[in-house]
Amino acid sequence: MNSIAFDPNNPDTVYTGTDSGAYISYNGGQTWGQVNDGLLGATVVYSIAVDKESNVYAATPYGVFTLEGK
Repeated sequence: MNSIAFDPNNPDTVYTGTDSGAYISYNGGQTWGQVNDGLLGATVVYSIAVDKESNVYAATPYGVFTLEGK
């Protein structure tokens, strides 16, 4: 895990950036699923952030992208 971010509007929603993509948990980290739509093929996520409108941003070797399908 390279980074972790919590949705400020829903504390049970957690995002993590890893060397194999971005993941989301809707239950406080008990279970995880991939959420890589919008990364344009990048597999490494160095950093992940959630803004106050619950938009999710992922920093990759190819730039910063907004994650889709959250």
